[in-house]
Amino acid sequence: VNEHDYERILPALNSLGTESGDESWFGLSKETSGSIAGPRVLLPLLYTCFHLLYDADGVVSRVSNKALKCVVTTCIERAKDEDLDELSRNSWIKFIETTFIPSLKIGIMTKDASIRRSFVLLFSHVARHFG
Repeated sequence: VNEHDYERILPALNSLGTESGDESWFGLSKETSGSIAGPRVLLPLLYTCFHLLYDADGVVSRVSNKALKCVVTTCIERAKDEDLDELSRNSWIKFIETTFIPSLKIGIMTKDASIRRSFVLLFSHVARHFG
């Protein structure tokens, strides 16, 4: 009951860690059936990835870390995309500011040094891309 289904979770996280495709962060946020999805639909996946950083299994936490780094890259690419209108570009920046950064702050306060290290590395990744 408490074990991960590695055959399902690792491929899903790996596909989030790619920069293109229908199962990437941007691919999952695309418009479907005439309604604009945007980055808000990614919240459950984002929070799941943050939760998996706390996992004792190094493989799951590393793949989750890679997926979270990719969402930062995706957000900065969408924010600079000239094909999108201003409101759409700003929604990607707000996504990082209102969901990603607060989750990082919480993770940095954890007592476990190895888990905290993952959050610090993610924070430095965000600073490099948005700094």
